[in-house]
Amino acid sequence: MSSSDFALVPIRWTKRFLRTDASQPVGAVRLVITAIRRNQWVLLDWISPRGLMQHSPLRRSELDPMLVDARQDIPVADALRLGDSQPSQVVDRDSQKIFTGNLMPQIPWLNRKVMVDATGQPVAIGVPQQARPKESVSRHSERSDDRLGSPRLLWQSEPPEAHPTDYSIVRVFYATDRQKSFKSDCYAGRRCPQGQLKYGTCDISIPRDHRIAKLESPKWSRFQFSWNPSKHVQILECRELRSDPFYEALTLQVGSSELSDCFVFIHGFNVSFTDGVRRTAQMAYDLGFKGAPILYSWPSAGRVKGYLADETSIEWTRPHLELFLNDLASRSHADAIHIIAHSMGNRALVKLLEMLQIAGRQLPQLKQIVLTAPDIDAGEFVQLAARFRGYGERLTLYASSNDLAIQFSKKIHTYARAGEAGNDIVIVPGVDTIDASAVDTSFMGHSYYAERRTLLSDLFYVINAGIPPNDRHGLEARSCARGPFWAFRA
Repeated sequence: MSSSDFALVPIRWTKRFLRTDASQPVGAVRLVITAIRRNQWVLLDWISPRGLMQHSPLRRSELDPMLVDARQDIPVADALRLGDSQPSQVVDRDSQKIFTGNLMPQIPWLNRKVMVDATGQPVAIGVPQQARPKESVSRHSERSDDRLGSPRLLWQSEPPEAHPTDYSIVRVFYATDRQKSFKSDCYAGRRCPQGQLKYGTCDISIPRDHRIAKLESPKWSRFQFSWNPSKHVQILECRELRSDPFYEALTLQVGSSELSDCFVFIHGFNVSFTDGVRRTAQMAYDLGFKGAPILYSWPSAGRVKGYLADETSIEWTRPHLELFLNDLASRSHADAIHIIAHSMGNRALVKLLEMLQIAGRQLPQLKQIVLTAPDIDAGEFVQLAARFRGYGERLTLYASSNDLAIQFSKKIHTYARAGEAGNDIVIVPGVDTIDASAVDTSFMGHSYYAERRTLLSDLFYVINAGIPPNDRHGLEARSCARGPFWAFRA
């Protein structure tokens, strides 16, 4: 179609774009866009000669050639002469679904629309869809340009039929020592033979009508047999990155947050990589977390019968977790790092904290440490906590007397677990113990930390504000022979 041809074609909207200021130097913007794939969208913001905010959407593959020969110290707006050009048209939500006019390939952003919300903030880019030959695209791809260190696509869902305003996207960063898989899980429930850490990002959909504390999935009872991002918390894309691009992208997201912070979620027993990523995204969304959410995924077998195998794998992963946390502290430029560990994941974290304390090694950015339903011997935990309790700004332990998985673990190991409440509740100086029995009504009673609105609200005040339990709404002070603790009001 030539530039003189009149177009009447549908517009496809995408919410997945990197927004950047065109007043930044060319060199800085080129460094930023190296963290994204070549076909991903970049939205350039620039100020017109009349002082109005304008937008120009380009794919990275279009922007790269435009900047390659430009001086690296001049603004991108000057290099592209945006002030002498027209911007993309700005439209309201759902107000335009058909492109009409002349397509102009020489100025690509003139063919595109930018959808804004009620506050004028861009939320989607509209691209006219021209007819093109169908291509055979594999959902699993191992193609990458090693010379450029390009990200490696491990998984991509089928193109969603949902409108981009029907869901939000949460980007989760991950580090894992799992063996790679070419199925939808991206990584398997087995150990990486060399014990090497793999890094990457996953884009997760959160439905517009998402209910707090819910992890929406297809339900056969509702005749839902496939994933839909407008209805489910779904992995849209998973990309593996090398170490340097991973930390560059992570630093960018950390730096864009008000508090320059991140949180690391260490999952527990019987959790696949996919479920761990989805849970991390759900928590980040429900907590309103503005920093970078990170999953540390160790090789849980992802099945109940794999309990004993998981017990050995959580010990095996400990030095890899240590390496990751040390790198995170030194390379992310985060001012605050929070850690949320669940179930068996607490074993690696607690023993690592003890080792670091004994060695006199501090992680000054470590702020909130949250231990949820810890599947660890209660007596051992008391001994370990006495040595690492000075770590972090605050240590919080959530326990429950209704946790069936913890009760199962107690039967196997005979002795009480640190995640138990009731008569065996663990109380250690320097650790805020919270009895969550009153709010735990989930099926297995083991994921209450992320499946209960009340507990998520409490976790919000811990992670986002570091508020002590005495000042948190919904908790009441209690005491027993071993000392004081707190509990949720029934």
